[in-house]
Amino acid sequence: MTKTLKNLLPHLIILIVVLAPIRILAEDIYGSWSNSFDSTSYGFRPLEAGGLVMVVSKSGLQDIYTGSIRFSNFEVCSLDIEPFTACYSGVINSQHSINMSLNSCESDSYSQCIGLPSRLELERPQYHQLSGVFVRLEGFYFMVNESAGVVEAQVINLEDGSAELFAGSRYGNEISLQSNRNAVAELKLDLLSNEKIVARIETCENCNLFLSHQLGRGDTFELIRVTD
Repeated sequence: MTKTLKNLLPHLIILIVVLAPIRILAEDIYGSWSNSFDSTSYGFRPLEAGGLVMVVSKSGLQDIYTGSIRFSNFEVCSLDIEPFTACYSGVINSQHSINMSLNSCESDSYSQCIGLPSRLELERPQYHQLSGVFVRLEGFYFMVNESAGVVEAQVINLEDGSAELFAGSRYGNEISLQSNRNAVAELKLDLLSNEKIVARIETCENCNLFLSHQLGRGDTFELIRVTD
């Protein structure tokens, strides 16, 4: 028995490694999604025993579909109360991407089915990690901390020992910061990834911190993550 378990162990490890990311993908469908060509929203919620419900909302109206999900694949069909009978199948590509195809649609009204898209690419925003230490040039650091959408940043210029404190808020991957000590400055940060920020100086008065690096109002510069 022990020998059999030893022989099976490598296969079990491989199975766990393979299935773990698939399970993550299956769970990542839940929540709100949108497409790139109109204002329709798609909401996914779990049901018991591997079931799935999809609520499509557009112009104040809702269509409800139910079905099942297995790993990264799912299929949903409209409820009987809908004025049409339609089924979609879909594949979860990642936490931020879903592809769906219309498998079938029947209705007494031609306009009901013609109004359903045959293919859909659903997406949702990817929120990157912000808190950490970033650097522009050697000796010019941004130390950033975020909590519940509130952002604080300390900008340090080691060349001349100057420093400035900033505070602001985050909306998605965009951050707005205002200085609260020596200078009168406002920064806009675009969080492009977990590793890179593009910063823009919106206003800058009495801010030698940036002038020493030949940066002024309207200038942009990149910040690269050094550590979390």
